[in-house]
Amino acid sequence: MAMGMYPCYTKHRVHTRTKHREHNMVIGITGARSLNATQLSTVQEIAQQAAHAGSVYTGCALGADAAAVAGARAASSALRIFAVGAPDGTGFPRGYVPRHIETLGAQPGVCVSWLAGGPLSVPLVARLARRSLAMLRAVAVAGGALVAFPAASAPPRAFGSGPFPSCGSGTWSTIAAAVLLNLPVFVVFPSVPLAAQAVGGYWSASSLFGCAGWWYVPAQGLF
Repeated sequence: MAMGMYPCYTKHRVHTRTKHREHNMVIGITGARSLNATQLSTVQEIAQQAAHAGSVYTGCALGADAAAVAGARAASSALRIFAVGAPDGTGFPRGYVPRHIETLGAQPGVCVSWLAGGPLSVPLVARLARRSLAMLRAVAVAGGALVAFPAASAPPRAFGSGPFPSCGSGTWSTIAAAVLLNLPVFVVFPSVPLAAQAVGGYWSASSLFGCAGWWYVPAQGLF
């Protein structure tokens, strides 16, 4: 299985404790900005399937976030975007609202949480982390799960402390933060993730909406 490829298939095994939740669920989607075309297509397909089953929550970045937005809108379903900047573009890394958000306008079913990582007085790096935490906490309140699409293995450096354990990768830090929140996490990656140590849960090879990956099962059980 090639590193970085997201294989999907139609005859798949869904974890028995998740099968009944593939309807009426909230799915948070996170992932790398540097995914290739095949990977982005997979993100979009899973987002579309998740949107048919419920609602999609995601961030405001290019790459996986933008693909998740496209997939959810293709399903004409509920979509919530956690944006690090303001409606006038201030606070975004490039100084303007990303086009995949700007073009949504006031479409029904779309909610944009502006400045989700805090006010502009907070440094950008901190706001990006807080934005991701805001999304994870909203997913947790809704009783949902996180689906993550890393582009590479977790960096070899140790994870930091706190609610958003920094490791040099926003996607893997978000995965680790979700694990700390005891959220169910599905990671689309060829090899077993390692961002769930010392929490009491475990990783289980499975699939979601026909895509192979790894469920993180929290200590109290999945869902």
